[in-house]
Amino acid sequence: MKALGVATMLALFFASQWADAHPRRRVYVRPGPPVWVTPAPIVVMPPVYPGRYVVPPPVVVPMAPPRRVVVAQQAPPKKSRNDMLGIGIRGSGYALEGYKFNLNTFENPVMGGVGLQFRMRFWTFFGLELSTDYMVGMKGDFTQMTIPIMVSGMFYLFPDRAINLYGLAGMGVSFTELEYGDGAIRGWLTEIPMQLGLGVQIWLGDHIALHADLRFLTIYKNLDSASEIVDACSRHRGVCSPQQVNLDDRYNVGLQFGAGVSFYF
Repeated sequence: MKALGVATMLALFFASQWADAHPRRRVYVRPGPPVWVTPAPIVVMPPVYPGRYVVPPPVVVPMAPPRRVVVAQQAPPKKSRNDMLGIGIRGSGYALEGYKFNLNTFENPVMGGVGLQFRMRFWTFFGLELSTDYMVGMKGDFTQMTIPIMVSGMFYLFPDRAINLYGLAGMGVSFTELEYGDGAIRGWLTEIPMQLGLGVQIWLGDHIALHADLRFLTIYKNLDSASEIVDACSRHRGVCSPQQVNLDDRYNVGLQFGAGVSFYF
C-alpha cells in the first residue's frame, strides 16, 4: 500500500508539471498613450411658427471642456523561449581514466578550464547545443591541454518551467597536446569524444538562466603520431623511453562537470 501511495503521488506531481508546461495563451492589455478628446459644439434651432416672418437666430450651447481619455491597447506577447538563442559561459572540471601514450604516470590528470556554449530550441522539448572548452591539467613535469568541440541534442523535461531538467547526447572532435619533461617532448592527438549527460537550468528572468550538468565521456584516441613520440623519446632518454609507448589502449572514459550562466535573446 505504501508503494501504491508513493506511485500515486509521483504520478500526480509529473501530471501537474506537464500541465503547467502547456499554459493557455494569455492576452496582455496595457494602457496606451493618452488622447485629448474635444467634444463638438451643440447647435439648437428654435422652432419656427407659421405666419412669423422673423426667424430667431439659433442658440449655440457652449461645448464641454476637453477631457483626457486613455485608450487601452493590446500589448505584444512575450517572445517564446523556443525562438531564442542562448549564449553562455561556463567553468568545467574534466577527469579521464587510463593514459595516452603511457610515457608518464601523470597522463590524464584532473583538468579544469572555461568554455563557451550556444543553445537553441527548435521545438518545445528538443534543442541543440554547440560548445567548446579550454581544459588544462598539470602534474609533476607533465602538462596536458585539451580543446573539445561538441555538438549535442538536448531534451527538456519541463520546457516552460522556471526550474527545468534536461538530458543531452552528442559527439565532436577534441585536440589534445601533451608535454613531457617540462616541454622537452610534445605530442599532439586528435580524438573523437562522445558524451551523455543530465543537467538542470534555472531561469532568473526572461533572458538569463543558470545551468549545471554532469556528462559521461568516452574518447577514441587517434595514435597515428606515435612514431614522432618514439623518435622524440630516443633523443631525450632522460624523459622517456621508446619502449614505453603503448598503442593497445585507444579509449578513455571519464566525467565532465560544468556550471555557468546563459543569456537568451
